[in-house]
Amino acid sequence: MFRLASKEMFDLPGTNGRFVHLASIHKSVREYMLFVDTQTDRCYIEEVSGGHLEFIEDDALAVDLAKFCESRSLSDPRRIGEYLNGKAIAKHQEHG
Repeated sequence: MFRLASKEMFDLPGTNGRFVHLASIHKSVREYMLFVDTQTDRCYIEEVSGGHLEFIEDDALAVDLAKFCESRSLSDPRRIGEYLNGKAIAKHQEHG
C-alpha cells in the first residue's frame, strides 16, 4: 500500500528550522510528507500536490498513514531529538 520514499531529515526551506522533514511516503502516484513543528513538537502528515502541502481530507487515509509512520518509528521523539541536537552542536562549532 504505502512505500517509504525517504526518511532523510532536513529543515524545510523557508521555515528557519521550525519545520523538519521526517519522511516522504508514496502511495501509487500520490506523495505525502511527515514533518514536525520543532516549536510545538507536533507531527503532521500532509499531501504534496503541485509543490505545496495540502491537508488530507480523508480521515481513514490519514489514520493509515499515521500507523505506517508509527510502525517505522519515523516520528520517534528520540530520532527527532538526535537530529536537533546534532544541528545545535554544528551551529555551536561554527560560532565557537
